[in-house]
Amino acid sequence: IYSFTGQLAYLNAESHAEHFRTKTHAARTVILRLRHLYDLDVDGLDALEEIVADLEKDGKTVAMSGINPLIKPTLESSKAYASLLAKGRVYERTSHAIKELGCGT
Repeated sequence: IYSFTGQLAYLNAESHAEHFRTKTHAARTVILRLRHLYDLDVDGLDALEEIVADLEKDGKTVAMSGINPLIKPTLESSKAYASLLAKGRVYERTSHAIKELGCGT
């Protein structure tokens, strides 16, 4: 589970993307928890798209959970969000994602 907090914007988008490039090798499933993310700009949205694409390219199951209502309108324009939604991998609560995806078992 990776929790975004505060902003995902021009100033920090690359550091988040770099984290996923270097720190998630052993993970089979990654849940992106967005409950405490209150600001998502165009650069942050691009980074999120890149993160999801890279994780899926590496064969990982990706899900989103706890989407903050403040960022949902911006997030809804995302291809990554639409793709995860179509796959049934967008969850209201992180606990639902963990249970359904079999994480921690």
